[in-house]
Amino acid sequence: MFWVNVLLLMPQQKTGWLSLNAVVHVSKAKPAGPKSVTTPEMIVKVHDTVLANRRLKLSEIADTTGISKERVHHILSEELNMKKLSISFVNVFSKNDQVWRKKIIFHQNNARVHTCVKAMSKIKELKYDLLPHPPYSPDLAPSDFHLFLKLKIFLDGQKFVTNDEVIAAVEDYFAGLERNHFMEGITALERRWNKCVEVHGYYVEK
Repeated sequence: MFWVNVLLLMPQQKTGWLSLNAVVHVSKAKPAGPKSVTTPEMIVKVHDTVLANRRLKLSEIADTTGISKERVHHILSEELNMKKLSISFVNVFSKNDQVWRKKIIFHQNNARVHTCVKAMSKIKELKYDLLPHPPYSPDLAPSDFHLFLKLKIFLDGQKFVTNDEVIAAVEDYFAGLERNHFMEGITALERRWNKCVEVHGYYVEK
């Protein structure tokens, strides 16, 4: 599973902040009235704090930013449209005319487990844009040619006794990755798309 731009959509066992289909107007002028801590700068600060640690509690975010839990909750829910869910914090930001827009573009292969009615209904419910994927094309799935391929190399030779040990090793691997690691997979996907068009749909190795 991959989504376009920076981060990977990964299930988590613990809770994290999730932001979906939100538009943040950080430069829009507020009506005249009492001075508010909900400034563009504070919105950015709260957002950056959550990005640094997706499992923070409201009280911890409040301590870090120096504002009340109520203000933190307002910024998260009203300004950033975030909710606390059992899933990793995922979003895509692009800056345009001082407006940040985020949108999730979901990419998966067309295995039956991914294209069944239940899975497709969930994607529709979450309002993800789903990229089309040609059949039998691991060369066009970043999870196959980039993400899990390198994870397999990382885990090669290691021995695990319990499922918890496997989970811990995988989480350590992803925690140690830089953001540009995921960008490299997306960049490679674009090259593979272009190559696939050039060779009229034949299998693309690199």
